[in-house]
Amino acid sequence: PDDQTVVFVVTSKSYADLVPQLRSVGAFDRRFDVAEFTPVEIGTWFLGQVGLALCDESLLTDIGKVGRLVDDEFKDRRRQRLIALHLQRLANRDTRKLCFDDLVYFAVHGGSETDHVPEESEAMLHRIAVHEAGHALISIIDSNSRNIPDYTSITPGSHFKGVVTDSYAYSFATVGRYTYEDSRHKVRVQLAERVAEAIVFGATRVGTFTARSDLRNATAWTKELVGMYGFSAEQ
Repeated sequence: PDDQTVVFVVTSKSYADLVPQLRSVGAFDRRFDVAEFTPVEIGTWFLGQVGLALCDESLLTDIGKVGRLVDDEFKDRRRQRLIALHLQRLANRDTRKLCFDDLVYFAVHGGSETDHVPEESEAMLHRIAVHEAGHALISIIDSNSRNIPDYTSITPGSHFKGVVTDSYAYSFATVGRYTYEDSRHKVRVQLAERVAEAIVFGATRVGTFTARSDLRNATAWTKELVGMYGFSAEQ
């Protein structure tokens, strides 16, 4: 019918992305700034994709933590939907409800399905265990037990020999309240593995290959720490 109205809608990261001629009366002359989704909103949407009936209490009782993990590890809706599907397949394969640890597993390993990495020698597994124990121990001690890792493993993955994750509840709690202490904590955790290996194996027998990514991360966090907060008068 002739009286129907056609409305054109366009989205962009910034209103300034549109050329000025389109930002005028009769063109795109009305705009809405859409707020970022909160962790609770992201978690609610994601669990809805998985299916609430498939989730146990560890997923349903702290939806904000779920949302923070999902937003941190799976940045776009395409990946988030894929991970939701992987979780559904896992629940179907194991005929059980899903738990938070299942989500952390995919955050660490990704969604690819691969053959198991060949086992390391006992000596190397011992070194990896000491290395990861250093990360885990300082995560707990330096945070006054606020950052108890959600996942630790010495089983090699496709892109790591061992892994320790932060507590996602701790990460969620720092949103909007990040401090110098929190940045310093990240640096200390990254360097903790070198201290652990030095104590157990000796200062000259600290591993080099497994420490590269930790040193890169510590350097990046240190640059951000100094750039955001300057030098602490007490440290």
